[in-house]
Amino acid sequence: MTMSSDYWRVPIGDLRTISAKLKVLDETVSAVEQFADGAEGVDDIHGARITSAVTGFYGDWKASRKTLLENVGTLSEAADMIAETAETFDSEVASSLNEMAGQLRSGED
Repeated sequence: MTMSSDYWRVPIGDLRTISAKLKVLDETVSAVEQFADGAEGVDDIHGARITSAVTGFYGDWKASRKTLLENVGTLSEAADMIAETAETFDSEVASSLNEMAGQLRSGED
């Protein structure tokens, strides 16, 4: 039998770490673009088949990489947004509870 709880935890620190690592991944994958750009067609010695294969691979890879980077960016933003929302919620609830506790201590309404 499992126990249930009305409480839930948001690992804010973990979400911030995930977001930061996704940003680093984005930067790392984006950085190779300048080195790969124009690499297709550089091998004139082995002929058109190798040039064609490199050009085809680069075209496919570039499209896949673009989709990957868009998804990584979206996940990074989502992790940041969840962490920010949870922090804001925690702060607002804590402030309200502290205010209520102060009123109870002083006997105010």
